[in-house]
Amino acid sequence: MVSIIPQRFFSGQVGVIESRGQKYSIFNPQGKPVFINCDGVGTKTEFYERRHMEGRAVDDLLAMNLDDTSKKGAQAQVVVGLLEHNWNAGTIPQKVAHQFKRRMKELGIMGVVESKDVNWRIEGYHSGKAFNLDGAVVSTIDEERLKNPLQSSAGDHLIAIWGAPNPRSNGITLRRRIMEDKGHAWHYNKQYQDVRDFLSTPSTIFYPVFERLIQEELVTNVTHLSGGSWKGKVAVPLAAQELYVSVTDLPALCGAERKLAAWSGKSAEALYESWPMGVEGLVSAQPGYENKAIDMIRRSGLNACVVGQLVNATPENSGVRLQTFNGEEVYFSGRVEERK
Repeated sequence: MVSIIPQRFFSGQVGVIESRGQKYSIFNPQGKPVFINCDGVGTKTEFYERRHMEGRAVDDLLAMNLDDTSKKGAQAQVVVGLLEHNWNAGTIPQKVAHQFKRRMKELGIMGVVESKDVNWRIEGYHSGKAFNLDGAVVSTIDEERLKNPLQSSAGDHLIAIWGAPNPRSNGITLRRRIMEDKGHAWHYNKQYQDVRDFLSTPSTIFYPVFERLIQEELVTNVTHLSGGSWKGKVAVPLAAQELYVSVTDLPALCGAERKLAAWSGKSAEALYESWPMGVEGLVSAQPGYENKAIDMIRRSGLNACVVGQLVNATPENSGVRLQTFNGEEVYFSGRVEERK
């Protein structure tokens, strides 16, 4: 819940407080509009459960939420996490709380994580030790940014960004099904060690570098490839702006992702519609700024390269057309008729 309270009730105090067993995060919005966005880790938690690495889910939570905040050009003030677990959670709450506190300190953002025993409502790989992790970001947006939202334009260069190979936190249901077909305890099989490591690698949190790129006006827009991937997160927004891009020279897929793609039995079109396929995020930059943007991204320890240039859409071309990892061509128009 987000509330506005008169300053006299907290004497200008900011930070996390606790009253009657409930935690509150208080901040002064400085007269700016307040925005909230919510998301969760989803069923990727199973990969962490299998390896007893539940704390890694925190990075997915932050990536899904904070990277969405960046898309609005907003500044995060508070991150709230809700950990749901069942009756025999063991050390899961402590692992999650420790990693959450650590990441919040690194990011310099207030954070609160609450845990709740939901008994048998959820179940996972280990009987009685399942968990869900959801959350929200409360942010402020400058009035000028509200009037002039981040928006790509024809002529902008499209830059792909990625960190350590990982599946982000989308399209996980199919990935889980693929691996279950290899055996219920597939993660113990050395034959699948590279896939196990890939699937249990957390999403890259782009918020810090997105913030710097936006503040220094090196980019015109930012996004990350979560649910919907190349169709929902790239083609649809571009088509709405009457833009089109032909994407080439994408980063090579890691071996684990190639295996999963082959085992899925899905077409390249279906895979790029639901999986990031080696690219975690995208930014657009005006001509002359692309190299500066790439330099800043690389100084942040991430990878980046130009993969296309935006042009005005035509009746024949809108959204995105891309060369896939296996040499095929996939086209998502992003137009209304395609989305129906």
